[in-house]
Amino acid sequence: MNTSPNRRLALVILMSVVFPLQALEVKLDDFVSIRWGATMEEARTIMKSSKGLDVIQRSSDTTMLYFEGGTFGAWRAARWNLWFVDGKFHSGRVMVLVPGKRDRAYAEVKKTLTEKYGIPTRSESKGWSSALWRIPATLSDKSEKEILLTDNPAEDGPRIQYSNVTMKKPEQAAPEDL
Repeated sequence: MNTSPNRRLALVILMSVVFPLQALEVKLDDFVSIRWGATMEEARTIMKSSKGLDVIQRSSDTTMLYFEGGTFGAWRAARWNLWFVDGKFHSGRVMVLVPGKRDRAYAEVKKTLTEKYGIPTRSESKGWSSALWRIPATLSDKSEKEILLTDNPAEDGPRIQYSNVTMKKPEQAAPEDL
């Protein structure tokens, strides 16, 4: 294929403009309408307004809320975890139940997240499958966010965790599984 130098230069310029703009378009202000930094009571109120969701009280935990049921996008949800640091919401995770064959669930969820947030920053399939999307801080939003999709074959479905990484304390970087 013979292309002129001007055509190649135009293509390089176009790619250098389009790809950074695509990255700037990704915005992650909340997790299921719970804004980053919301209080536990605000998060509980939003989650309680969801149909088919049960609030599960776990002793007097001041750093986490736990729910069962409901939906996340097009999928049924098995359980939800919301984590708080200094009383402010910083991370939420949902385990989804995708109808059909278990081995297709992860692929379907990953495809949906990729359509919304672009190609994952990292994707692995060693034992557990996982994919990570990083949303860097910008001039208008100084918080770095990430979305982690994991699939443990021993569990009922893939887990999707949205986090405001900037708000996490080092000891809360990897919340305990329930």
